[in-house]
Amino acid sequence: ILSSPMVKETIEKALIDSSASVKDAILDLVSIGSSSIDFYRQINMNYDHESVLVRKHVMKINKTIYDESETRSIKVFVACRILLRTEDEEDTIIDMAKQILLERWISTIVEEQSLEKQAEVCDGVISVMSGVANADEKCAQHFEWFLNFFLLNRNMHSSERYDNVFQCLNKLTDTLVQYIVEVQGTDSKSDGQKKKRTDYLNLLAKFSDTSVSFITKDHIVALYPYLLSDASSDLHYYILLVFKNTFEKTANFKQKFLYDVETTLLSKLPRMNVRE
Repeated sequence: ILSSPMVKETIEKALIDSSASVKDAILDLVSIGSSSIDFYRQINMNYDHESVLVRKHVMKINKTIYDESETRSIKVFVACRILLRTEDEEDTIIDMAKQILLERWISTIVEEQSLEKQAEVCDGVISVMSGVANADEKCAQHFEWFLNFFLLNRNMHSSERYDNVFQCLNKLTDTLVQYIVEVQGTDSKSDGQKKKRTDYLNLLAKFSDTSVSFITKDHIVALYPYLLSDASSDLHYYILLVFKNTFEKTANFKQKFLYDVETTLLSKLPRMNVRE
């Protein structure tokens, strides 16, 4: 019944124009089975509703949609809405949003004992995290705050949980670099593949711009071929950010490697745009 076009239209109108109590009842209705995935956009028209009850209800449904959907774009969409609620005026909703993302981006990795399964979980986390970090300017700003002032803030966690966060971000960084290096030599004409690589490099740049150094000398050496390639301007920009941020925090690179980097950058300087 819920998949009927007429019913969908009625539900959409109710989620726009009704009172908070009616919206709450409609949200219950669209939560039946997997219906919430079909209505994820209509549900999130109320993610910032003035009613605390409605905002909490949308948050809970978004958590379910995130867990049950296998579509990256849907996961990214609801994760963005959850992340944006970290600036809510209600403390309970802020805490709820932080906890939901912490559980899905950190705890799921910690809880997985199998290294093979853990690698799969890391791939899934990076896929969503990179989409959120590059969704739009507002999401990017909120992601940077979440990363630097919540995940990497010792005062927000117990000692054990902070260690788990640190270890997971190290694993995510390793996975990111491995993927980026593996696809460096490919000439994919797929827009989706190009977007994914840009998202991943953007995320790596954000990881490099934290108070903690996750990117190692080995990572930098592995990423060096991107400076030699004729990659797109966006890719070069993110790689330059990663190099800049890492060189500021990491010392003892071999002199020959530094010379090669300097020579490469000087040779490319005339073709760089202002941002690069």
